[in-house]
Amino acid sequence: MSLLQEQTAAATDTVLSFGEQLSAEIIARILTGAGVDAFCVDAREWLLTDDFHGSANVLFNESKVKLLEQSTLWRPDSLPVITGSIGCTQKGRTTTLGRNGADYTSTLVGALLSADYVVIHTDIAGVMTADPNIVDRAVPLSHMNHYEALELAVYGTRMFHARTMVPLIKSDVPMFIRNMMDPNGRGTYISAAGRTGTHETCTTSLEYLAIIEARTRILQDGSSQQENIGARVTKVLEALKIPVWLSIRGAHGQAISVVVPVEKESQACAAINTELSAEIASHEVDSVNSEFPVTMLSVVAEDLSKVPNHRTKVFGSLADAGIKVLAIGQGTSPRSLSCVVRGIDTKVAVRRVHDAFNVDYLVTNVVLLGCNHIALDVVRQLQKQQELYRSQHKVRVNIVGFNSNCYDFVYDPKGFGYEELVSRLEDSKSKNAMISTSSTSESILYAGAPSLEQLNQLQELSIPIVLDCSGQGCTQDLYSACIDRGIHIVTSNARSVCRLPSTSSRESVAVTTRTMAGRAFFMYTSTIGASLPIIDTLGNILRTGDRILGIDTSLSGSMNFVANEVMKGKKLSEAVGEVLCRGYCERDPREDFTGTDMVAKVVVLARALGVHIHASEVRVEPFIPHSVLGTIAWSHDVDVGDIVIGLEAYDEEFQKKFYMPAVSEGKRLHYVASIDLAESPTIQATIRPLLVGEAHPVFYTKDNEIAFGVSSMQYPNPLVLKGSGTGASASATGVLRDVLTILYSLSGKNVHN
Repeated sequence: MSLLQEQTAAATDTVLSFGEQLSAEIIARILTGAGVDAFCVDAREWLLTDDFHGSANVLFNESKVKLLEQSTLWRPDSLPVITGSIGCTQKGRTTTLGRNGADYTSTLVGALLSADYVVIHTDIAGVMTADPNIVDRAVPLSHMNHYEALELAVYGTRMFHARTMVPLIKSDVPMFIRNMMDPNGRGTYISAAGRTGTHETCTTSLEYLAIIEARTRILQDGSSQQENIGARVTKVLEALKIPVWLSIRGAHGQAISVVVPVEKESQACAAINTELSAEIASHEVDSVNSEFPVTMLSVVAEDLSKVPNHRTKVFGSLADAGIKVLAIGQGTSPRSLSCVVRGIDTKVAVRRVHDAFNVDYLVTNVVLLGCNHIALDVVRQLQKQQELYRSQHKVRVNIVGFNSNCYDFVYDPKGFGYEELVSRLEDSKSKNAMISTSSTSESILYAGAPSLEQLNQLQELSIPIVLDCSGQGCTQDLYSACIDRGIHIVTSNARSVCRLPSTSSRESVAVTTRTMAGRAFFMYTSTIGASLPIIDTLGNILRTGDRILGIDTSLSGSMNFVANEVMKGKKLSEAVGEVLCRGYCERDPREDFTGTDMVAKVVVLARALGVHIHASEVRVEPFIPHSVLGTIAWSHDVDVGDIVIGLEAYDEEFQKKFYMPAVSEGKRLHYVASIDLAESPTIQATIRPLLVGEAHPVFYTKDNEIAFGVSSMQYPNPLVLKGSGTGASASATGVLRDVLTILYSLSGKNVHN
């Protein structure tokens, strides 16, 4: 270049050719030194091309004649080492074949000499179902046909160029693609024969593109002699040799969207604006719009049309991830379907679409928040039932992040083993204080939660879910950050739900549990009744058009336990000591004793019914008066004995006020929430200790059971749900049910099946 004082394409080809010439000579000599009779062959002696330097076109017939002549001169039983990617014009000027030129040379040699097969060695195990740098679950295809491979090359695979396949198609010569580190591995076999009985589908992405749209305001019928704007745009781009990866035209060609390399966007827009300048000036054509960077995502299979629900899988998986599709293209080929998405969505889009076609089970990546009995039981249940989840539900739950009292938030996209999680959570839980002070942090995320950067990483994984068992009351910003990123939320935390603004989700169970943006599910059914299907039942009632009139319920399993123990003859202080030892209460048991926990559940219940009520509007009579609780020295190191002693002075008064009247009247004591919806949309709610008779929905509860009675126009006699509604195991079952609901919804199934 220095001697020529110029850098032409022809000169560049000459310089680039030296690498191939030297490499071939060196390898031939190394093989000879190792006892293999090898010799170097300069491909320029037979490979003839045109003079399009940098990406020359091979003159197939002329090259075949010369190669057949040259090959007769090669020594028998010797190994030719042929230079790749270079050729020459008929005038003897050196040319190069462009990207993947060495592979192209290999298939040319195989085709021209009618070889049994061609083998290409690479750094991966064959043709993968997706780029393994993006999709870690991508797998190699064992077999594909020539045209499928050609289509894959056209739509973005980096493994081989489309031209590589042309000689093989012409000659019917098969090809193996194998891993150079595993030369005896199976790899991918590419032949003229098609695949049978399999539906592996490849997902590819062409990145750093721009989409340009031109649209007319004047509709013309098909008989118009005027050339439509679609044809004119296509013609002007062809004249400038701007590659168009995808072209979508509207009716009669009066609207067109084209996808071009992002570096050509300015040139293409300028050319289109010039071509349509008169129509733009007269407002017959809207201004030319462009968006970049965008990615063209394609799915390729031998006969894509025979893959069940292939369009639903593509666009359903993108919609579930909240990814906007900018354009859709499908030509006459039955092997591919393409769409355009924003560049920022590339990784998530490729992963979601790939998994929709190629994974026989769903993988959800979960961040588990909370260090308590519920979080621990979630992990234990997953550990115990992982094979059931895999075989029956076709689901694998991968916990990629968690927090605890002993550790800061820990995140690993590869996931943690269940045994490790159980060990860490048990270690941390043992250090929990009985009384927990709620965080007052005003930062975007409370202490111990994932950072925004970690949420960004979680967003890119398949079916990301934040499972909040923390009991924190300051999670609004965390939830908003998750929803903005399409991360699903499952929470057992009533306090967080009742503090969310009413616009953060579609609350009414009669509608959906999906967020307003439609990108993520917000599931909170376990906040009311743990695993008892209370919210599901209300949803079923409302979906029939029925109208709910009232609810009578005992939503606090801990207070039900205390009341039931009292009705057995125990003193209040003894019953409270028992419930605390069993771990049924909140970390601050005053939330149970004063009704604070019940208030949060009533607010969430109203929210689920599409009715707004503020916590201050709920009339509450504490189960244990504030004046009594105020005599106890509450602190982080308070123990059960201190609380029992503090309540002993109130035992006699409690007996006279509740136990004795209940016995004399044949009733039972319960802590009851009553919700009056007869004048809906207004709502009245009260929480109080109540003596109830046999006709009341909560009368027959035992131990820590809860009961939920709902009356409606169709159910004048209350429909009653009763069962275990408190405790770590029930709550863990409830949140895992919500997780399954999300997964089944995304797969188009019904969790109740």
